[in-house]
Amino acid sequence: ALLQRRRDSASAALSLKTRELDESRRRFEQEEQLQSTCTWNCIWNSAVQQAARFYDRRQLHETLVRSQLAALRSLEARLRQAGQTVRALELGRDAARAGSSTPVLRSRSRPLDEMSIRSCDNDEFFSCCGSDFSDSDERA
Repeated sequence: ALLQRRRDSASAALSLKTRELDESRRRFEQEEQLQSTCTWNCIWNSAVQQAARFYDRRQLHETLVRSQLAALRSLEARLRQAGQTVRALELGRDAARAGSSTPVLRSRSRPLDEMSIRSCDNDEFFSCCGSDFSDSDERA
């Protein structure tokens, strides 16, 4: 008799849980159908869709920034090379002038040249990355 009551109780619980399961499945299918017909400003998927668009734009932006940084580094290297070439040419010119017997007047553009050469040395350059500091800070 005890086992019969347990079986009847389990059978009643099973039918109750079966009805709950069927009701949950029906509500799930309704919600799924609502979401499948959603537009871009739908409440259900809008957060996920907006996040996906945000991360796609962010990835494009990061790719663009990386390519711009690579171009800047390339230009910096070319500028450093040009500065070294200018210094070498000026040293050669000054050596040639020192060897000649006729005095040569220096042009007024000399301070401008020195200023542009100093700018090529990156003495006052701070990297955007934060890991590279200027040479003058390292000497101090």
